[in-house]
Amino acid sequence: MVAGLVLGGLLTASLGWPWCFFVVVPFGLAAAALVPAAIAESSDEQAPPLDVAAAALAAVGFGLLALGLARFEHARAAGAAIVAVALVVLAAFVAVERRIAAPMVRLAVFRHRPLTGANIAVVANAGESTEAALTSGFAVAFVVAAAVLALGAMSAFRTLPAREPA
Repeated sequence: MVAGLVLGGLLTASLGWPWCFFVVVPFGLAAAALVPAAIAESSDEQAPPLDVAAAALAAVGFGLLALGLARFEHARAAGAAIVAVALVVLAAFVAVERRIAAPMVRLAVFRHRPLTGANIAVVANAGESTEAALTSGFAVAFVVAAAVLALGAMSAFRTLPAREPA
């Protein structure tokens, strides 16, 4: 784990942060090339067809929702407009899922109260955990900065010439 952090830091410092995303491309290409040789072909003749419309609507809807929420801080009107479009697309996703015989997401699962409550708790906990991690990181940075300033002040006083009493 430490090696990953060090290599990531070296990569970011030398080539820039976008390379953190590009560095995994060769591994993905190698995996795609090796999978056909390593895994036997299998198929299920009775499997329902892929719900392409719902998959596309979900990807676009959640992508727009993430984009809109990210833009909302700097451009409220544009962010709100993108979020509104995302909600319309996600509503279309729900409509498609309700009418299809083999949906990508069975909406009936959300009628199960314990499962829905657990999902809400997980989302709430994830938000709280993220906030706690950010806050603790800022607290550590503040303590380190205070220690550096104190050390600098002590060093400055130590280098002052001593005065002889008059």
